[in-house]
Amino acid sequence: MCSSDLVLASAGDPALGGDDLDLALAEIVRDRILMERQWDLRARPESWRALIGVCRQAKTRLSHLPRTKVALGLVDPVVAEDQLVLTRADLETGLHELLQRSFAICDLALREAGMRTQDIDEVIL
Repeated sequence: MCSSDLVLASAGDPALGGDDLDLALAEIVRDRILMERQWDLRARPESWRALIGVCRQAKTRLSHLPRTKVALGLVDPVVAEDQLVLTRADLETGLHELLQRSFAICDLALREAGMRTQDIDEVIL
């Protein structure tokens, strides 16, 4: 191992992960359906689990598309005919707090290493 391969700092939040992003996006969809249809997708645990899965897929699509449709047919029979459009802006707005937490963790690791972002060649997650 050469000196450039050394770990200079490590930081993390074991309570923050991809599932948190999926849950936050599911809450956005839940809130919209609750407002538009007066139906809480958390009322049925199987609907809530299905919604989280659908939102995980939507999150992946939004990583390379500006918008995506969320078909709720597999989520809950009450909203089976509904489709919802989510945009990348929805994702960014809804996940802002979680993303800020992750940025704070990165800033901490940089301070511990005595580095700036432009000094980074590679990050291992």
